[in-house]
Amino acid sequence: MCLLAQSESVKKWIRSTFGVSNQKLVNRYLNSELLTAINCDSKTFERDLGLHVSLLQSQKLCRYQSKLLKAYFANPAEHLRLDCDRLIFTIDCSANDIDNIIKPIGKKQVSRICKISDSSLSDLFSIKRARAANINRDWKANKDIEQTRPFYSHEFLFQIKSNERAWLRLYVSDGTKNDNGKTSIRIDFIPDRLEDKEIVAIFGHIRARLGAYRYQQLFSRAKIKRIDFGFILPGVLSTYLYAYRDIIKKIHSSCWPIGNDKIKETTYLGNHKTSSHIIIYEKLLKEAQDHEEVFDILDLLAVTTRCEFRFLADKSNKRLNLTTMFEAPNRLDELKVFDPKYLFLLSDETLESMLKDKTQYNLKSLKSSIRKQLKRGDKKLKYFKIDEQWLIDSKKELMNHYSDLILNQASET
Repeated sequence: MCLLAQSESVKKWIRSTFGVSNQKLVNRYLNSELLTAINCDSKTFERDLGLHVSLLQSQKLCRYQSKLLKAYFANPAEHLRLDCDRLIFTIDCSANDIDNIIKPIGKKQVSRICKISDSSLSDLFSIKRARAANINRDWKANKDIEQTRPFYSHEFLFQIKSNERAWLRLYVSDGTKNDNGKTSIRIDFIPDRLEDKEIVAIFGHIRARLGAYRYQQLFSRAKIKRIDFGFILPGVLSTYLYAYRDIIKKIHSSCWPIGNDKIKETTYLGNHKTSSHIIIYEKLLKEAQDHEEVFDILDLLAVTTRCEFRFLADKSNKRLNLTTMFEAPNRLDELKVFDPKYLFLLSDETLESMLKDKTQYNLKSLKSSIRKQLKRGDKKLKYFKIDEQWLIDSKKELMNHYSDLILNQASET
C-alpha cells in the first residue's frame, strides 16, 4: 500500500470516527471552541493554563458538555458502543505445532505461516517476519518474568493491505531459550480495527497451518492475558471529565504528562503497571499524536474522550479462555463522573488544581470544597454513572462474538 493510499485510508477512518458530521449530538460551533485546547504544533494540550480555565468558566460550554454526558450515560444503548481495543492470549503447544508455523518451506525457504496459497487471502493481508524485540524487553532484566513466561524467538506480522491500522501479531516461543524447553504461541491484536471477515480469514489461515483438529484443540484452551474494553464520548473534551472509582478500597491513580504544571491528558485509576485499571484520555489528541493526518482536517473533527478498562489476567486471580472471556470484569460501572454543568462557578484555584491533578485522591479531596462553592450559587454537585446492565450485556455479546469468529467461523473457512 503506497504512502498516499495509506494517508487517505487513515483520513477515511478519522472522518468516520471523529467527524462532526457523523455525530448527531455534537454542536459544530461549540466544538470548534473546544478544539482551541489542542496545540497543533506540540501535539498536546495548549500549555496556557489560563486558556483552559477560561474554557471551563464558559457557562455555555459547561452546559453543553453536561448535556452530552447526560445523554451518553442516561441512554448508552442508543448513543454508545462498547468495543474491544486489545485482545492478547497465549497457547501452550508442542514442538510439532511450532514446526507447522516456523519451519522453512519452498525455494525461498520462508516460514510455513508466511506461505499464503489462497489468492483471495493474499489480496486481503500479508504476512512477514518481524523483529521480536519489544515483547522480550523485560525478559532478561526481570528474573521473575524469565521464570514465569517464555522467550519469544519469532514474530510474524499479519497486515491488512487496505488498512495500515489493522494488524495481528503472532509470537512464537520455540523453547530454545527457556530452561524447561516450553513451547508456546502468543497472539496480540486490536479486534475493533479488524472487520469480521478479516479476523475469520487470518485465523482460518492459522488453522490451515496447524490442522483443523489441532487448531480447535489448541485454541479452545487458550489463556487470556489482556482484554481492553471501552467506549468513546464524541464531543466531550477530557478537561471537562473528572471521575473517580466509587469504591471503598483505596486505589493508586496517576496522570500523564508528569509534572505539577502540566494539563493532564490521561488519567489512570488503578496502578497501570501492576494491576488491571481504568484509563481516561483525550482520544482525538492521542490519534493526532500518532497520525499527522488529523491536523489536516482538525476543524472537521469532534473532540473525543475515551473511557477504558484494561483487564490484565496475570495481575488478577481470574483465569479465562476464549469461551469464558465474557466473564472478564469491567470496572467502568465504578466510574463516578462529576456533572460539569456548573464548573464555571468554581474558583480559578480549584479549576487549576483539577486540570493539573485528576487523580482519585485529589478529586475526592476537592469534593467538599466544590460543594461549598456550588452551594453559594444555590447549586449541587451531581454525578453521572453508566448503566451496569448495559455494560454486562454489551461485554457478553461482544466477547461471545469474537469467540465465535475465532473458534467457530474460522473453522468453516
